[in-house]
Amino acid sequence: MAVSERSSLNEPVWGRYRRMSKPPPYSVISEAYRHEYNIPVYEPEELTFGEEYDKTICDLIFRHVEFMIDDKIAYIGNRKGSYAPILEKQFDLIHPIVEVSPVVVHIEETPREALIPIEIPWVGADGYFQEMVENAGNPNHKNYDRIIVKDGIEQLDDPQRTLNNMMASLETNGKILIIYRSGKLNTLPFFSTAVERFVNEDKPFIDIMKQLQIAGADVEWELETVTIHMDKLKWLAMMKQRFTPQLNRINDSEILDGVRELTEGILKYEGDHVEFVDRLLFISGSHKIMPSSLPKINRVRTNQGLGMSGELKFKMAITPEVESILEQRRNRLKREREKLNIGR
Repeated sequence: MAVSERSSLNEPVWGRYRRMSKPPPYSVISEAYRHEYNIPVYEPEELTFGEEYDKTICDLIFRHVEFMIDDKIAYIGNRKGSYAPILEKQFDLIHPIVEVSPVVVHIEETPREALIPIEIPWVGADGYFQEMVENAGNPNHKNYDRIIVKDGIEQLDDPQRTLNNMMASLETNGKILIIYRSGKLNTLPFFSTAVERFVNEDKPFIDIMKQLQIAGADVEWELETVTIHMDKLKWLAMMKQRFTPQLNRINDSEILDGVRELTEGILKYEGDHVEFVDRLLFISGSHKIMPSSLPKINRVRTNQGLGMSGELKFKMAITPEVESILEQRRNRLKREREKLNIGR
């Protein structure tokens, strides 16, 4: 863009811009700002929300499904960001945790750069627990004491059938824990395209509870929040490297546009570090205490249970001692009614 002849090289920059016929487009300023970010690349084991966050998640896992150091545990989740090695180290577990991928997905990219995930059925957790049930009669077979599902329940090919097999693969006192980040409850600072995709593909968490209930489990749930403190560039790098499994369905150009949206939007004016909250649902299931009873859904902190259908009726045998107390109460109420009738 030409500058007026009256301007000179010694003229202040703001003076030369004032003499321009029209201001430069905003895109020029935007591009210049975008290049200021030098987003690093992290190794897979470095992709984490931080030691404080990881410790809090492990403490929450232990709070919801307490386990012994010699328990046999299965972890269903993505290898990237897996909590299996962290749990082994933090709680000094004797047996290594068995890690199972929730599903095997082959990603195909179309000519228009859209990613099409092609799931290979019954290869991941679905097939693993189906095989566990089929081998139940094997003399060397041993069920799990705990099964932990982290960011994997929505990836299962047949959730109901797999949950049935998981419950059948638990010991009598075993427990299953599902950690789920709902799209509608998400509080992480994703870009708009990712948020919209998460909400549209979201699996209602009440459906997860009902499926676990249908599998014959008493269900407990709680909404937990964990604070995250981390470097801003690391958060941007984690999105570029698709740290959360939800980002696997978003192509490279959408990721780059999303990172640019954040650097020129909500993350533009903050410092080098950011703080935000992660909101997660912890849903646990265990075998029914009474085999003949209906499975229930409880919230951990309120302990208000909902039966599977209808109202539960409880019966208790009356002993002679209790019968004597009830008889005295009936006689007392009878005398009081007689006094009221005489008074009238």
